[in-house]
Amino acid sequence: MDGILHELNCCFVYLDDILIASSSPKEHEADLSSVFHLLATNDLVINTQKCIFGQATITFLGHKVTPNGITPVPEKVKAITEFPKPYDKRTLQHFLGMLNYYLRFLPGIAKRLAPLTEATKSRSKVITWTDDCQTAFEAAKSSLASATLLKHPDPKSETRLSTDASDSAIGAELSQKHHGMWRPIAFFSRKLTSTQSRYSTFDRELLAIYSAIQHFRFFLEGRPFSVLTDHKPLTYALTSKTARSPRQERQLSYIAEFTTGIRYISGPNNVVPDVLSRAPCTEQPMVASASLIPPINLARMAAEQLRDPKVAELRKQAGALKLKEINLGGYNLLCDVSTSRPRPIVPSLWTKTIFEAIHNLSHPGHKPTTRAISARYVWPGLKREVKNMVRACHSCQASKIGRHIKTALNSFDPPDRRFGDIHVDLVGPFPPSEGCTYLFTIIDRFTRWPKAVPIKTLRQQHVPGLYFGTG
Repeated sequence: MDGILHELNCCFVYLDDILIASSSPKEHEADLSSVFHLLATNDLVINTQKCIFGQATITFLGHKVTPNGITPVPEKVKAITEFPKPYDKRTLQHFLGMLNYYLRFLPGIAKRLAPLTEATKSRSKVITWTDDCQTAFEAAKSSLASATLLKHPDPKSETRLSTDASDSAIGAELSQKHHGMWRPIAFFSRKLTSTQSRYSTFDRELLAIYSAIQHFRFFLEGRPFSVLTDHKPLTYALTSKTARSPRQERQLSYIAEFTTGIRYISGPNNVVPDVLSRAPCTEQPMVASASLIPPINLARMAAEQLRDPKVAELRKQAGALKLKEINLGGYNLLCDVSTSRPRPIVPSLWTKTIFEAIHNLSHPGHKPTTRAISARYVWPGLKREVKNMVRACHSCQASKIGRHIKTALNSFDPPDRRFGDIHVDLVGPFPPSEGCTYLFTIIDRFTRWPKAVPIKTLRQQHVPGLYFGTG
């Protein structure tokens, strides 16, 4: 569906749900006509009983979308605000998992959740419910009931990412300028590890920018934006020739792929990120998250399993897999039951279909794509095949942005004698000449005396002999 409607900027597709946003009723009619035309061209039919047209306010994926912005759905909020007091660690994790879905609406909530997150660290299934836990529990529900209104992103509006770091956490606010006022789009914060908390101020502030861009990559990639930080040395870190550690070079290089505009903002004016970074937040698992499985023809997959030679080989030698025939949708499918849920064994003809159904949702890298697929399906050579398919994905290659910063060159001490310091290199391949396609080059740094030796191969055992035989 996303591939069919990708050319329409008014459409937002999530699996088989289509959201069409327009700025006026007349424009909405034109957008609907364009969508209907593309659907008809591709022989797709919509269920009119499940469609809603011409609405100023709608509910979509657990959020209330209005002309002014987006907030949590009151019915979903009610389920959390009326959540009873947790009686064990699993119930508390369930509550935090539901709250996690709306964390981007709650600036500074991590500080209030600290007693609850500490309670989940116990190895015991029974939790000690203190007065601080009760206060945090009520404060979390109260904060969600009055959640911050987040403005709709505007591709034409000026965008900025404000970051800050403290001794224990990092935080960020993503905002855009609307009618001369900066309005929040989303918030981010996380706790530092024990190692990261010992970083220097420069490294912690750099980590805040690096982590925030990683978190908001889906929004920032390919979009001009500026980064605001209250640590002034970072404003010229991308252009400075100062020697950096490998970690700093790696993080600066990643940041430069998205922006080179890092600007200084005084601490008192960097309010929201500062509050988020001071909150000792702890990341929580999404206990209540949904499992997204692309629709497949189970009858055809079951039939193909019986014909596929690789599946037949697995039946004889499963290795670490625990195979069992499972009835899914009325059809018996060979599945791996070694994990918490059965994973169908995918025949060779179906691997590309499964890959495209999951990877095309947001075009992540090969590692997250592999994790998403392997959580639901399995087949021989899955990791290698997924990695190759991600590398061959046209959309990923077309949208990839390559920016590189100029790193400082290492310096050498001046030479003081002939052949005291030499440079060697292997160059090629070149067009064959008398059977040789490479050159082994040597240059004396003091006299600039050069030597080039033609060689046929780059085998490691031949190189030392070339060096000692050219003196």
